[in-house]
Amino acid sequence: EESPIVFLNQDYYILDRALDEYDNGKGISGATISVYENENRIGSFEELVLENQFTKAPIYGFYQGDFMPQPGSSYHLEVQKSGFPMISATTVMPENAVEYTLGEIEERQNEWGSTEYTLDINIADPVGDHFYELDIKQETFRPVFDDLGEVVDLEPVTYDSYLYSDDLIIPEYQYDKLLFTDDLFESSSYTLTITFELWYVSYLRSEYCLTEDSHAILEIRSVTEDYFKYHNAAAL
Repeated sequence: EESPIVFLNQDYYILDRALDEYDNGKGISGATISVYENENRIGSFEELVLENQFTKAPIYGFYQGDFMPQPGSSYHLEVQKSGFPMISATTVMPENAVEYTLGEIEERQNEWGSTEYTLDINIADPVGDHFYELDIKQETFRPVFDDLGEVVDLEPVTYDSYLYSDDLIIPEYQYDKLLFTDDLFESSSYTLTITFELWYVSYLRSEYCLTEDSHAILEIRSVTEDYFKYHNAAAL
């Protein structure tokens, strides 16, 4: 588990990408963030300076909290920065972790010659309304070259996969990350079938596929209704 991270940016930006993809040069540095848990002041946020994993350039605008949000608790943030109006936001942490089981991964070649992976995920939905996000990332290595063009090292990198589903609970326009509700399977179990492809060529085998140097990381998380509505609208 990780403590919460806040990203402050001067532009409207779709906040559902890898950290280094926030690098649009307009991150806000030097802000003060106050946080309240159930109306009580708690913790603080420390500014981070991240590094773009490709260009190595610094990325500003990220702040990390020194507390762990508790399920079912309400959180209110107030952000202040000289020259900007104060902004605030309030939300409630989801109460339930996602319970699910995975089927076997099936591999096949699609009509364009790329490797596709299909996976069944059985989700056990608890009582009440719930909102979900599903994400698959590829962790692999890429070569580091010297001035002569020789490979001198391999460095770890993370990429989004191309992820989609033809299931009725997934809107047609979604890929990369899937957002869905339990409207069609509330308080019961449901099997969702997903398909994903990998964007990055494995250095060791020069293929878009899972290898000994490339791994797919699947995450299914319960998200707030506010988060669901924002990202769902941004994907349109």
